Amino acid sequence: MKHILSYFLLFGLFLANANAQTPDTIKITSQKTTLIIDTLNRLTPEFPGGLDSMYAFIYRNMKYPELASDNRIEGDLRIGFWVETDGSITNLEHVGKRIGWTCDEEAIRLFKLMPKWIPAMENGAPIRTRIVIPVFFRL
Repeated sequence: MKHILSYFLLFGLFLANANAQTPDTIKITSQKTTLIIDTLNRLTPEFPGGLDSMYAFIYRNMKYPELASDNRIEGDLRIGFWVETDGSITNLEHVGKRIGWTCDEEAIRLFKLMPKWIPAMENGAPIRTRIVIPVFFRL
């Protein structure tokens, strides 16, 4: 049950952090500004097989850093990147706090190993999208 709740939380974070490169529609009425997000014609990028497959890939390929393991270091970090129109991943970077103890480098290594993603789509055409994914280091 704990894992199912974690996946729903991660899925929410995944969707909340998806950010397409194209601007959203803005409608201005009299003295109010209304932001209209066009989500009906936009799909977010996806790891082949979905979120569960992505985390299975991460934990199957993760090599827990020896230095972190020896010192009983655990923690969470976030990796941001762009999913290009061809599904490739570019501009990998840490977002927010880091764990240290070589965990940060291991997270980047894992994302470099990933296969191409299914790119975000808008009106039937692939678009470049930036997303942020949490990675959990647990002993």
